[in-house]
Amino acid sequence: MKVTDVKHGYRGPKHASFDDIKRELLRLLENARKKGVVDAEANPYLDLINSNPDYVTSSSCYGRIILIDLPNYTKKDSNFLWKQHNTVSVDDAWAALQSAEGKFVWLKADPLILHVSCRDIDAANALLKVKACAGMKRGGIFSIAENRVQIELEGTYRMEVPVKKEGESLVDKNYFSLLIENANAKFEKNAAMWERFAGEFSSRLEA
Repeated sequence: MKVTDVKHGYRGPKHASFDDIKRELLRLLENARKKGVVDAEANPYLDLINSNPDYVTSSSCYGRIILIDLPNYTKKDSNFLWKQHNTVSVDDAWAALQSAEGKFVWLKADPLILHVSCRDIDAANALLKVKACAGMKRGGIFSIAENRVQIELEGTYRMEVPVKKEGESLVDKNYFSLLIENANAKFEKNAAMWERFAGEFSSRLEA
């Protein structure tokens, strides 16, 4: 499977109103859900954000633990070998590593990523205050247009470790178990970040 970000980005008229953009993005989100490409764990948080008339989500990742082949040390020509959106057992992850085929296999814990379209700059600033109060360190405005302001939010709980190269394991099971323990801890911190963000959003911006 090629590595791609699950997005339901707007592709309609350039000068559409924010409300028209939101309707289209929500339609695309529902289509993505029906296809099973939206992380189920993220759905309650997406619904919370989308319940406010001034915001609409355009892409997201709840967070994950993966084995991925990075033959060129980049996303180019990369392949998911194993992917979980929850904490994992050492035995399951070790079995996945043993069966993994690839040139250069990495174990990664990826943080949450969230893209949100905001009605205007005031709405964007309000959302950034929610981010800050939730303790989320990364995020900001990356695009401003007449009909919306785009924000990207990203967690910081990540880990990237090479574990297999050209069929040979680079780690033994004891060390691998420590890596999985660390990956699980980061995943749990990531889940707690979603909760803090939702709590701040509910207290400040819930419609």
